[in-house]
Amino acid sequence: MWQLPEIEFIQSDSYWKRRDIGMNESFDRRAARYEKPFVFIEYGPQTASLPQPDSVWLQEFRVGLWVANLMPIAAPGIFWYNNDWQRLRLYEYQRALLAYNAGEDRRGKGLRKLHAVVQPPGRLDVQAMGNRDSASYLYIYNFNNMAYRRPDQIAQPITGCMVTVPGLEDGTYNVEFWDTISGKMTPGPAVETRAGRCVIALPAVAQDIALKLKRAG
Repeated sequence: MWQLPEIEFIQSDSYWKRRDIGMNESFDRRAARYEKPFVFIEYGPQTASLPQPDSVWLQEFRVGLWVANLMPIAAPGIFWYNNDWQRLRLYEYQRALLAYNAGEDRRGKGLRKLHAVVQPPGRLDVQAMGNRDSASYLYIYNFNNMAYRRPDQIAQPITGCMVTVPGLEDGTYNVEFWDTISGKMTPGPAVETRAGRCVIALPAVAQDIALKLKRAG
């Protein structure tokens, strides 16, 4: 059905598996195959698993919001559970996403998923997209720590990590670090890409952080 020319958009929900894993599997099965604009029309905890503690709602909403946003799709994912969205004031977390996306026109930029890697392994996950010649976008997070409402509730932030971003043209890129609560940007260093790879030292991460990597000049 998705192959029909009359269908201009591909859609999916995302309820099964951990939110980031399930979203990536749905994207890979549909959007990458049919090369049409894609959107998650609904996501959240699986209904059969309800009720869930507030910590799960926080993990599901925040990780799903940013992971979907860092895919080359038509719009961020849409959270299904409006009552819990209001009860837990989850909309407050969307303000930073709006700030991060402001002024970014993704159309016609050739954006694709990137297989970025965080070292040392097992401490942070990463969702990334970008193109070869101008920009990359990354979301880096610890899923377990997202169960807390605020980063200052995390006793021990994660330090000493590096992220490697592949698939870039060699050259100089400027790094931006984005706070996913306040929506504020902190300029990072200029970094060099060699042999199509760029390595960025990360600041301490309590829960999550977003990055932009843009070609200098």
